[in-house]
Amino acid sequence: TLSDKGFNTLRRIMISINNDSPKLLESIKSIDLQNELIYETTQTNVAASAQSRGRVFIQGHKLSETNDKEIRGSLVHEIIHLKHFEIENLTEDSDVLLYEYSVEDYLEKREYSWRGKMQLSSFTRKWLDISGDNYKKDCFLQDNHCYHWKDGKDGPRNGFIEAYGATSIFEDIAKITEAGYSDQNRLKGIAKQDDKIRQKVALLCEYGFFEGKTKNEICN
Repeated sequence: TLSDKGFNTLRRIMISINNDSPKLLESIKSIDLQNELIYETTQTNVAASAQSRGRVFIQGHKLSETNDKEIRGSLVHEIIHLKHFEIENLTEDSDVLLYEYSVEDYLEKREYSWRGKMQLSSFTRKWLDISGDNYKKDCFLQDNHCYHWKDGKDGPRNGFIEAYGATSIFEDIAKITEAGYSDQNRLKGIAKQDDKIRQKVALLCEYGFFEGKTKNEICN
């Protein structure tokens, strides 16, 4: 069950996102709450996660324990995953895995691998041409995710806005877009210093990842 405080937090954040960028919420088909027992069992520290078919999972207890800015950032991050899934027509979790294999093949310039292959969208191919084969490079890996750079720092580097973005194309896209929704001036400042991030922001604008007030600030 969700406490009154948690319900009010979620409602407040959804209203906030809707006021700023109403189209952003169109990618969500359902929001499922996970209880504290699941949280302890999985030992995850994330407030939310996304899966195919427009599903967002939120750790119910996090809504009562975490500040609005962090929850809002996590929710926006997961919505961006859903929007990415839509662009690539990834309707099942198995499609997401096949997409990841196809991305690896593209970056390694393999035409086909035994794991199968799907046709990547023009958006993905343009993004990968900017990123290059830099995912999971120069970072501290844990559970196949980049949590910080090998030197212990976490700032913009190699075309990624932070180390976690180097985990995969999914996290790369979501972290840059999340940054745009949370602090437009910061993202614009980083883009001026990093040409790869500048190109990625332009691509996000072209394919409609930024909506509403944020689009006006970032893309115009």
